[in-house]
Amino acid sequence: MPAKQALDLSQIWLLSSLSKSERRAIERHARKIELPAGTLVLDEGAVGQACYFIASGKVAVARHNRKIAELGSGEIFGEIALLDRLPRTASIKTLVDSTLYEITKADFDAALGHSPAIARKLLTTLAARLRDADTKAAY
Repeated sequence: MPAKQALDLSQIWLLSSLSKSERRAIERHARKIELPAGTLVLDEGAVGQACYFIASGKVAVARHNRKIAELGSGEIFGEIALLDRLPRTASIKTLVDSTLYEITKADFDAALGHSPAIARKLLTTLAARLRDADTKAAY
């Protein structure tokens, strides 16, 4: 098993604009999960109800049963589920033993209720990410 890792949300792109106290409000709701290699974490098409931060390890991202990316320590996946309750856009499987932190949509909503400034900062970060993706898209 990988060494136990502390959650450091300051390295997560989605949460990087939050203050230390705002990140702590989210951290309080995160649940640590240690998974062996080969574990299916998210199933494409299933309704999302949580997102995951990778403290250690590596996961594969697949769409239509084709691997499209790998994610590692300090990255996030499933974040769209925090904003809607629509089907997952990809499947995620651990490639090695991994330590993840899970935050459910309900807990995320509770953190937002605690601080409306969190919601404003997240929207700004998401807008910047969307604008960047749009700039890189081939039309």
